[in-house]
Parts: sequence; structure tokens; C-alpha cells
Amino acid sequence: MCLGRSYFYGSGLKHDYQEAVHYFRLAADNDDSDGYVRLRFCHKHGTGFEKDGTEAVRLFTLAVDNENSDGYVRLGLCYNYGIGIEKDET
Repeated sequence: MCLGRSYFYGSGLKHDYQEAVHYFRLAADNDDSDGYVRLRFCHKHGTGFEKDGTEAVRLFTLAVDNENSDGYVRLGLCYNYGIGIEKDET
């Protein structure tokens, strides 16, 4: 996870979104809720690959399943704005 953030922000390493995504995916594949959230950010904003709101929602949901507070907030925003899922007007 730390390596992913370092590549993402260019902190101590060359700025490289592809490498950042690689490490975020490794973290997510190991059920790391922060990995889900960071990878979701990349999907939502098209950082390291094309935007994919549906995949972002899937990753937020996995973060929520792991009781990640940022996952709850971000998934709620997806519902609020209709990003990758039908907008919830309630």
C-alpha cells in the first residue's frame, strides 16, 4: 500500500500511476480495505486506466463490507450523484 501511494504521489519514487494501480490492486486482492478505496479512486477518476464507475462502486462496496469508513462515504456519494449506479433521490 505504501509503495502504491509513493508511486501515485511521486513521493521518493518516480510518479507512475500504472505502478500505483498495480500496488493498490495487490492490496485489494489481499482484502485490504484501503486498497479497495485507493483502487476505486483510480477507477472513478480514470487515473491509470479508463474511468469505470461500475467498478468503482464494486470496490467501494467491498470496502464497506470491510467496515472502511471512507468506503461508506464514497459509496454514498456514488448513490447521491449516480456514479456507476442509479442515482438515489431519497
